[in-house]
Amino acid sequence: MISYNPFYKTLGKKRITLYQLINDYFIPAGTIQRIRNNESLTLKSIEQLCRILKCNVNDIVSIT
Repeated sequence: MISYNPFYKTLGKKRITLYQLINDYFIPAGTIQRIRNNESLTLKSIEQLCRILKCNVNDIVSIT
């Protein structure tokens, strides 16, 4: 099962809000909603988040 719990921890460490991701970095609100619901994301979306947050995939997604 996919979990995005590491994503929220990474956001906190980087001091970036969901509002900033949507408005400053142009991450679609639908992507944030998919994360909230632990739904799948495209690799392109994950890569984009990794670039913005300057982190690795395992800092965003965990598989349980």
